[in-house]
Amino acid sequence: MKKINQLLTVALILSLVFVLSCGDAFNFPRDLNIIEEKLIQPQQAAEWSKLYEERYQAINSTIGYDDNRSSWYSVRELQAYIAYAQVKAREKGYNLEGFRLHLAVNPNQGGDNGYTTIFIAPTGSEIDPQRGSMLNFVQGNNNRSEDIDEIEVLDKGSGGDPPHDLYDVD
Repeated sequence: MKKINQLLTVALILSLVFVLSCGDAFNFPRDLNIIEEKLIQPQQAAEWSKLYEERYQAINSTIGYDDNRSSWYSVRELQAYIAYAQVKAREKGYNLEGFRLHLAVNPNQGGDNGYTTIFIAPTGSEIDPQRGSMLNFVQGNNNRSEDIDEIEVLDKGSGGDPPHDLYDVD
């Protein structure tokens, strides 16, 4: 009977740890208010994608072939990169404050002029040793956050299918 009670106790503790560790995956974001004003409807995104068409065609005529116009990363890749950047930032003495998406050209893909790529760079500020890292929280929208150039950036997302398709809503 004592072993059964011990097994039940261990099982209960493990179940509790599992449920608590998965909690955020099943809850609507608690901080929805920080993104609400930045969300746009898919129809607006489709309109903006169409507005980009003239610029896209100018790029294509300049380089002589259809360029890439999107980049795709899985949720798992993004979560892994966020965790990686958090650890690396702390190791290098930075507070990770966000990420910046950069348009660039990968000369090793596509035709002679390469394909457009979108890479993701971590941004932040150096930890102030006088104040300690616990006090260096970012307040509000800190779009002045600098790229942390001591941490590798995330690239090699998959292009669209085909890579020149625009965002559209059915």
